[in-house]
Amino acid sequence: MTDRPTIFARVYDGLYRPMDIAGLAVVRMLFGIIVMVEAVRYTTLYQYLSQFPPQEFFFKFRYFEWVFALPEHLMQWVFVAYGICGLFILVGLFYHVAMIGAACCISYIFLADATNYLNHFYLIIIFSFMMVFIPAQKGWSLYALFNRKKSRSTAPGWAIWLIRAQLTIVYLYAAIAKMNVDWMNGMPLHDWLGEHAEMGSGIDVYFGLPIVIYLFTYGGLLYDLLIAPLLLCKRTRAVGYCLTIFFHFTNYYLFNIGVFPWFMLATSTIFFDTNWPRQCLNFFFRSKFWPAFTDRPAPERLSPIQKFGLFAMVLHLGFQAAFPLRHFVYPGYVAWDEAGHNFSWHMKLRGKTGDATFTVRDPDTKKEAVVETWRYLTNRQIEKMATHPFLILQFAHHLRDIYTARGERPAEVYVETRVSINGRRSQRLIDPRVNLSNIEPSEVPEAWVFPIRQPVWNAIHKKNRFGPAFNKDEIAIKAIPHYSNSNAKVVQGH
Repeated sequence: MTDRPTIFARVYDGLYRPMDIAGLAVVRMLFGIIVMVEAVRYTTLYQYLSQFPPQEFFFKFRYFEWVFALPEHLMQWVFVAYGICGLFILVGLFYHVAMIGAACCISYIFLADATNYLNHFYLIIIFSFMMVFIPAQKGWSLYALFNRKKSRSTAPGWAIWLIRAQLTIVYLYAAIAKMNVDWMNGMPLHDWLGEHAEMGSGIDVYFGLPIVIYLFTYGGLLYDLLIAPLLLCKRTRAVGYCLTIFFHFTNYYLFNIGVFPWFMLATSTIFFDTNWPRQCLNFFFRSKFWPAFTDRPAPERLSPIQKFGLFAMVLHLGFQAAFPLRHFVYPGYVAWDEAGHNFSWHMKLRGKTGDATFTVRDPDTKKEAVVETWRYLTNRQIEKMATHPFLILQFAHHLRDIYTARGERPAEVYVETRVSINGRRSQRLIDPRVNLSNIEPSEVPEAWVFPIRQPVWNAIHKKNRFGPAFNKDEIAIKAIPHYSNSNAKVVQGH
């Protein structure tokens, strides 16, 4: 009777046994193409924006206030450099320099203005820096062609599993983020699909049907929750990737989410058997592509560099697993006050609209002036800022600095806000009595941010969802326009 290997031994063998490099090389090439396409798209956009007055104020991420923004005409060259890096990534030449360059370019674009935050930007930054340490250029590349002695037909297993683990975290945490009352009641999709149905024709008109809304709501949750196991398991892989194609093509059709669908379609192929490109080519070219030799065992001992690499990999994945969960320890509703919302894979979970009116007051004379925000911000910045407390606070501090003369007491800044989330009636987001000039920035808003007072279920789109108990909930009743019930006491809101 033979001893079965321990879990640790199986994990060790999986991380350090060689695997065919072909699948990894294809991911590298597809990523290079995506980088080039994005670079061309944004270069064209900045050429257009350079015709307008320059942007004057840039919002910053906390701890990255030191990142300065270049003028639009110079930002074009950042994207040109980004595109050149993508070309070298595609062909696998000057790979490490190109990957570091691409990572730095997209990081700079991301950090230049906090209103640039998109989950797919963040994911591409993580992926780019990970690929710096993954030897994806050693096969199926110009590097391998010009350096025959250094070329490889295999890659260590950890290189494949690191990407798989990162994508699994993204999918899994996207599912966890959807496990909130708003999403489970179809509130975000009710507005988005309903609007799409009203503006569309043909099959689009059916997107507004309740059954379609709930199909997308629970289908999206189940997809994010189950897709990684489906792609890893051979028996369900074909079904899993068909679902992936359908899911991301649907997102591309319905929502403006940039490159994210194409990036996920490209990188999800890493879940396949790593020799799948050879098998596909052999189908067309009659077995001319010989299989890679992957029967070599994992090394018995790790070198110091390998040990450090393993530690860094565990540290990275541990951080990626823990950091997105921080909002669970914060008070408040994350979709409302945004505390812990960024960098947590909360994707397409809420629709927020709002407006913010700033007033600057002289602390000595008590004279006031209403600020015309369009003089300092672009329309996109105004739209983003109005629903994000930490952006409102940043702009308030900027106004304080502008309106305070040297030697004078700091100007006082107040804001009147009205914000609606997921179809609810609007309410104040920021306490208008608080002087924001004196508030120090922090990820967790304190008393200056009002808690959400509207119900967290889909009260606007449903009547009496919870039966008799609903009639006793004055907050829920006030959230429903024109709601009438003889047994309900409607109290006028303040």
